[in-house]
Amino acid sequence: MERIPLSSYPVLSSQLIANVAYFTDFIGAVVAVLCGIIFGKYMQELHETKLWFSHIKQIEQEISLRTEAGLYYSYYKIAVHPEMSFNNTVYAFLHDNSTEFPRQINLFERFNIYQELFLALLYKFLISFQLLRDYYLPKPILFYVYSCFTFAGFGVTTLFFLAWTLTRSWLYGLLVFTWMLVNIDDSTRVFFTVNLRENFALPFFWLQNACIVVMLRRPDFILILQSISLVGMSLIIPRLSSTVTSFLLLQSCSFFLVVFAQFCQPMCIASICTTFNISSILALRLTNKIERGPVYTVLLKLACIAALTFSLSWFSRYLLNAEADSHIWAFVKAKIGLISRSSVPFESALYLCHGAFAYLDSDFFRRTSLNGCFPLFAAGIVIVGLITLYSLMKQYRDRDSVVPIFTDCFGPEIIFIVIQSILTGIVAIFTLRMKYLWFPQIAVVACIPPLMISKCSGRYVVQVVVIAAITTLLYNHYGIYKEQLANEQEFYDPDTVALMEWIKKSTQPLTSWSGSMQLMAGVKACTGRYVANHPHFEDKWLRDRTLQLYQMYGRKTPAEIYAILRTHKVDYIILEDSICLAPSTGCSTKDLVDTANGDMLEYVMSKKINSEDEPVRLRFCDRIRYADGETELYFKLVFENPTFRVYQVLDRNL
Repeated sequence: MERIPLSSYPVLSSQLIANVAYFTDFIGAVVAVLCGIIFGKYMQELHETKLWFSHIKQIEQEISLRTEAGLYYSYYKIAVHPEMSFNNTVYAFLHDNSTEFPRQINLFERFNIYQELFLALLYKFLISFQLLRDYYLPKPILFYVYSCFTFAGFGVTTLFFLAWTLTRSWLYGLLVFTWMLVNIDDSTRVFFTVNLRENFALPFFWLQNACIVVMLRRPDFILILQSISLVGMSLIIPRLSSTVTSFLLLQSCSFFLVVFAQFCQPMCIASICTTFNISSILALRLTNKIERGPVYTVLLKLACIAALTFSLSWFSRYLLNAEADSHIWAFVKAKIGLISRSSVPFESALYLCHGAFAYLDSDFFRRTSLNGCFPLFAAGIVIVGLITLYSLMKQYRDRDSVVPIFTDCFGPEIIFIVIQSILTGIVAIFTLRMKYLWFPQIAVVACIPPLMISKCSGRYVVQVVVIAAITTLLYNHYGIYKEQLANEQEFYDPDTVALMEWIKKSTQPLTSWSGSMQLMAGVKACTGRYVANHPHFEDKWLRDRTLQLYQMYGRKTPAEIYAILRTHKVDYIILEDSICLAPSTGCSTKDLVDTANGDMLEYVMSKKINSEDEPVRLRFCDRIRYADGETELYFKLVFENPTFRVYQVLDRNL
């Protein structure tokens, strides 16, 4: 038997280590995919338990897609129709007049609906195979909804990879998945909103972050947080300025591709992300060779970036007349106290009064602390912050030092993730719905303390503790999971179902409708009728029109409302008593209309008006309830149930 030379043992040993590493990475990749599948299935089960979705009628399924979700689904419904070819679908979307009737708009420019087009094409492709068509493919709406849950699972898989690349161990990816699972109410809203745009965007955002983390070792609003984090890191580590500039340039190029795909939408071109990236690239390039003190250099760069950003932003908005996001800036100013809430316009007040845009509830911190996630996140922020601060102080004292001291503990990729999580946290505290962007980052940053401890006390000891924590959390959550699935509910909204069925049977397909924004999305999704307003608010013209149409809940005369509706070519209006008779709180829809009109609010009126004052005009929605000679000249009641009243706008020219 031939003997193996001793000199070959190191080679064999290194090959064995490499094979073990490849096998471990393969196992990690499999676990990442399984985590995504489990999470997506969990979302589907929660959704099914809440609505009994797969067993109810299609019209009920469509009604359950509330507000914007119904609007986006309506475009998938058009595209997936058997009689709609790809060319016909694209043409219909490019020249749509059913969404803001009679105005014709380019849907690709106004909305991000490429996902709906892709899923419709995929469904048509799969249904062409008889085996799939006969035995496996569900109805189009089920395919659409389940595809959304698949994207949610993909998001968890990409988040797994982000934690893996940051910590160099897929075990922490599994820990992040576990935290996402046990903090389900704070980590995602997919199981009750289904198809909102964040569900499709976040997986690629986490993937983009993972790529940045990998590259640092050798994306409109969310993208600006990422850009600021990169610039902040370049100020802390000046030697990475050229790398950060390259990232910003690459991000800007990809963002402009999105702008191009949305037919050069002015709001995207003039967005703060675009101007900030261009300003940062110019400032970092122009100040790259300044050799003054570090503090002076940082302040100079910050001043240059701020001045260029505001200048470019003002110039681009002026040049393009971009007002589509003006309501967002008014909302932000009101949130941080720069303007009073009473002075914000109607469209911004709608956001301020919406629960999803309220301040983050304090119970969030208690819930996320029970399983150790938030305390570890806070510890990670403190550890990274203190070490970075100490390193910078040492570096400023020792001008000859090139490499920061913190590189002995962690790399710049951790600083990037920490800065981004802090920025996102600030936004989330002011806007509740942003917690679904913040919590995944909390989970990732929470992996930093055990990672730091492993460098001191040994990797295997910490890994055993992490495995024990994962096992305990999953075991405890299994009981909650069983309780969630045992709480079976069913979709029940007979009045809305009756309304939609009546519209489909009793009205012409080409009629136009107006009502509350959320209801109009349902009308379009369920019946395909033309609508005059809808919940997607990123257009100044539409916001102004919505305020005019909402005068049906204001103190206008029938003649005034009739003139408004005829101007906008509305054939039918739907009035809801839940809006008309809602208590006056200052935030009800009718209160917002009164504020926009300069009328006194009801709850203020009850305190100030006495019997000797002039009588207050009835709201139109209430006045029309009691049919008289004036209202019958303009409107005809054609449908009524306990929730809705439908009136036909009469043509007085006939």
